[in-house]
Amino acid sequence: VCVSLFCCFIQLYSSLAPMTSQTNYLRVQVTPSAEVAEGQRVTLTCNTSCPLADSSSFIWYHNSRALSPPESHHKQLLLDPVSRQHAGNYSCAVSTHRDIKSPEETLTVKVRDVSSQDAFNRSFVEADKNLAWEFCFLKFP
Repeated sequence: VCVSLFCCFIQLYSSLAPMTSQTNYLRVQVTPSAEVAEGQRVTLTCNTSCPLADSSSFIWYHNSRALSPPESHHKQLLLDPVSRQHAGNYSCAVSTHRDIKSPEETLTVKVRDVSSQDAFNRSFVEADKNLAWEFCFLKFP
């Protein structure tokens, strides 16, 4: 039974360890989901099956590029509010073992269609104005 981070990594590289342990060691969890609307709050968590000290620091990668500190050193990466620039592939690694990254998790950000919403609002306001004028005209000839 592996009880230390070093032991866990030794098992990871050992030929006796099943190949699936490499993909299960680290993984990115996206909350509320991997597909969100622009403006939502998204939390990415770097989960590990190996025991880590509470003071452990992490490296976050977005589209294979390491993110700059300070946001990249925590177990959780907060995107609030999320925008289309945040869309892409995320992975993480423990700072002391940078060569072992989690599999990538894809974050899809649905962009709100502002033009159709604005057009709807404008037509609603215009309809409301016309109704108000017609109402005044009918009430006060």
